[in-house]
Amino acid sequence: MADNTEYKDGGIGTSKVLGPITPTHSLDEYPTAFQKHISGGFMHFDTLNDRDALTPLRREQGMVVYVEEDNNFYKLTSGILNDNWEVLVINPIEIIVEDKYYKHDQGVPSSIWNIEHNLNKYPSCTIIDSAGEEVVGSVKFIDNNNIQITFSVAFSGYAVMN
Repeated sequence: MADNTEYKDGGIGTSKVLGPITPTHSLDEYPTAFQKHISGGFMHFDTLNDRDALTPLRREQGMVVYVEEDNNFYKLTSGILNDNWEVLVINPIEIIVEDKYYKHDQGVPSSIWNIEHNLNKYPSCTIIDSAGEEVVGSVKFIDNNNIQITFSVAFSGYAVMN
């Protein structure tokens, strides 16, 4: 809904703004501004026409708006003209944080495996012998990039840290 209201100096409920408007306390219940009166930030519009009617002085490159009419988010990129609105795809399902891991191959049988994993953390460790069986060893963290695993017998296999 485009607002073409002209706010006259001294009109009822108006004040001339000479500086920033801030609340007097973080618990103030009244807003300092309504979104249709601010510059940039996040805004909500009923229609694409309402979005496009936003004046250039209230636009900032990078600002995001939501348009009810087509259920899309838009972002101003490469300028502040109407041609600069681009649909912003937000899909939280695709936001996946992949944990780092390291696989150490121990080709020569040994009862002590010294592993430099460079994960910059103290990782969990799973050990598999050459027959494909999971093995338990005594894990000693040297630092957040190196571990030493000690076993009762020498064998070959691999270890995965993550």
